[in-house]
Amino acid sequence: MPTLVVRPFSLNHDFRSILWGGTLRYNLLRAFCAGIVGAALMFFFPQRPEDRSLALATPLLWPLMYLVIFLPLGLVALVFARFLPFVGLFSQLLGLIAVTIGDPLIVILHAIRPSLVPIHEPPFFFPRLIVFLLKPGRATEIVIAA
Repeated sequence: MPTLVVRPFSLNHDFRSILWGGTLRYNLLRAFCAGIVGAALMFFFPQRPEDRSLALATPLLWPLMYLVIFLPLGLVALVFARFLPFVGLFSQLLGLIAVTIGDPLIVILHAIRPSLVPIHEPPFFFPRLIVFLLKPGRATEIVIAA
């Protein structure tokens, strides 16, 4: 199971090292957990009575929104952040709202059922929109970079 090692990530340099299945699984798990947190907030603090029924669908809709909206936006931001630093800041801010709110639930899930989380020690708070799981490097373990 991968261990968390954060280092600078370059899409050009690390593209062949990305574990695509684990990366997608972990990011969708983060989105699902963020959907659970969002659903709880919508259920307990609704702005309209109809929001409570929408809250029940949020954990299932949020990973779909992640795949369709946030993941492509994060990949585009990753490319443009090399030239325009504020794009990386925008991506982190979006990551805070979109997926980071679910990270504490992933830590709890890992404590209860470690086989469901594809990394060894998930971070409690990781403000990145996309977390890439990479194959082992020369002298390192699995690297998670964003």
